[in-house]
Amino acid sequence: MRGKMFALLLVVACGDATTDPNGNGNGNNPLPTTASVTVADNSFTPGRVDLAVHGTVTWTWAGFTQHTLTFDDADIASAGARTTGNTSRLFSAAGEYTYFCEIHGRGMSGRVVVQ
Repeated sequence: MRGKMFALLLVVACGDATTDPNGNGNGNNPLPTTASVTVADNSFTPGRVDLAVHGTVTWTWAGFTQHTLTFDDADIASAGARTTGNTSRLFSAAGEYTYFCEIHGRGMSGRVVVQ
């Protein structure tokens, strides 16, 4: 009996888990499937989003200054200059997706890390 119990604990301890850089995403706390980013004050907040595969990010514009949402990967649709509204994107493949505001350049940038 003791041998079987040890084997069971060993399997649980060695199980595969997806985690973000902050240690989130273990078996009890998986990566989120949704995230929100605020586009305002010349920044994307938060600047980095960690997300599970097939997760969705929603960007919401606030403030008075126009901003774009332009992905470095030209195959990903970008959002034109605006001050209000929102846009969402489903990320169906693991990878790192970086973006910036064309009006404010690389000083206003963000990324989505999909695992």
